[in-house]
Amino acid sequence: MVPKDLYLAMLIVGSVVAADGNSVSQRPEKGTDWLAVRVAVSVKDTPVYEVVKRLHSEYGIPICFIQSERQETVTIEYPSGPLRALLDNLIEAGGTYQYEVFDSRVVLFPKEDKYSAEVSGIRIKDKPRLEAAQSYVSQLQAQLPAYSTLIAPYVLGDPRSRVYVDPVSVSHDGILPEQLVQLLGNDPRLVFIIIPAKSGTPVLFFREVKPGNGLRG
Repeated sequence: MVPKDLYLAMLIVGSVVAADGNSVSQRPEKGTDWLAVRVAVSVKDTPVYEVVKRLHSEYGIPICFIQSERQETVTIEYPSGPLRALLDNLIEAGGTYQYEVFDSRVVLFPKEDKYSAEVSGIRIKDKPRLEAAQSYVSQLQAQLPAYSTLIAPYVLGDPRSRVYVDPVSVSHDGILPEQLVQLLGNDPRLVFIIIPAKSGTPVLFFREVKPGNGLRG
């Protein structure tokens, strides 16, 4: 059973998969240059993950996110422009985050030492995503104590959902965000998120980002 505080944390960012888990959305090519997509964001004293949620819901941009231990808010007035410039503004406004692109996936994550540490020797081949993620977290924690409190994904909704059962692999070394991208497999609309539960313990989960009404080139 999923602890209540973890369940609530996932609900906050809309992470619960639909009951049937099999909705089919229009998928972009995996190589889409999301940093070139034009967006408009105006926020005041807003948590960074709320900005990420808006990019998901309004623009359908599958940006992955790891929340900093520091609860940072940002104020941004960005009338229109490419995502790249928005992220640059966000980083300048707060100073806590950075972003990188791994295999065409945009990942926004903290400037913290543990996220620049190389993770090596973890190899997972063609395992269902949920099983692979749980195995990955276990091996990660054995290698890097800084991740000792990270909670692996739970099943929410239909356990047969492709979010949980698509086969994925971890085939090369890298920093944590880079390896989590490998767990996304070939689904270009899947993202990973790490946010703290109500208890403050970080939890990893996956969600599908639907095409957004505001997306434009």
